[in-house]
Amino acid sequence: MRLIMLLAASALFVSCNALDIEEKCTLIGCSDGLIVRIDGVAPASYTVAVQSGGKETLVTCNPTSPCTGGTFVAGVTSQNVQVEIRLPDRTVRRAATVTYQETRPNGDDCEPVCRQAIITMKL
Repeated sequence: MRLIMLLAASALFVSCNALDIEEKCTLIGCSDGLIVRIDGVAPASYTVAVQSGGKETLVTCNPTSPCTGGTFVAGVTSQNVQVEIRLPDRTVRRAATVTYQETRPNGDDCEPVCRQAIITMKL
């Protein structure tokens, strides 16, 4: 009889602890910024320039520093942006209003909170 009561108490303890699960935060970091994706075939070397809030940020893409999957331009948080893709033979420009999404890489109730948007440039 004692064994049955001990097993029942253990099962109750385990089930109560299962309900008391708290979210654990990880330590993944993130940055605010704009992701510039290219629709078309990009040359081996080009520069992405983003003007926002009176400031220009440049990212150079080349074989030793490729921009596969998109170019992340850190620190850009303005809704109104001017994006240029500076190619060897021409420059493609686009002014746009972008919408930022909040991301929480460590969980819904964990820091940091970062704002990121995506713009696609057609070559």
